[in-house]
Amino acid sequence: MQFNSAQLKLIIDSIVWAFRHTERNVAETGLSLLQVSLCPGATQFFQAYYLHIMQETFAVMTDSFHKPGFKLQAHILHLLFNVLTVGSIQGPLWDVASKGMTAYPSNTAFVQEHVTGLLSQSFPNLTPQQDNAELFAEEVEKELAAQREAEQLRLAAVPGLRPQAAMPVFDDMADA
Repeated sequence: MQFNSAQLKLIIDSIVWAFRHTERNVAETGLSLLQVSLCPGATQFFQAYYLHIMQETFAVMTDSFHKPGFKLQAHILHLLFNVLTVGSIQGPLWDVASKGMTAYPSNTAFVQEHVTGLLSQSFPNLTPQQDNAELFAEEVEKELAAQREAEQLRLAAVPGLRPQAAMPVFDDMADA
């Protein structure tokens, strides 16, 4: 089927209305319709509606009324990100008239910045430069411990590389 731009906009707006609905079955129907609509070859469709769909999907994901649809919402975001990685969108997603053709090296770079902005709007306590070091502190500590242990094993494998002070003390050889 072929739709003109006004008809396609009406369809997209209807799907968005459905998945933003607070009635669970209506929201799930809207998400299912959106999922079916996201076929990777629809370049012009994505060129026109990619950012709108992404923004609306993030809006429902961050709204506590739409928790039951989280799995399908996440799948839709996965499909949207996948469209970028396979290169289905040929033209730039940003406003070329105001930012210029070379404002971003790729659509992926633009979408990364756009998603950062969406998350910053949804969660004002986050900043783009926020340090996530504490978030992964446990993993970093485990990695450092594994590196120290590997170094000790390497040193122990070659006699004379490990200093005497670092050698384990055996109490079973003490004088009685």
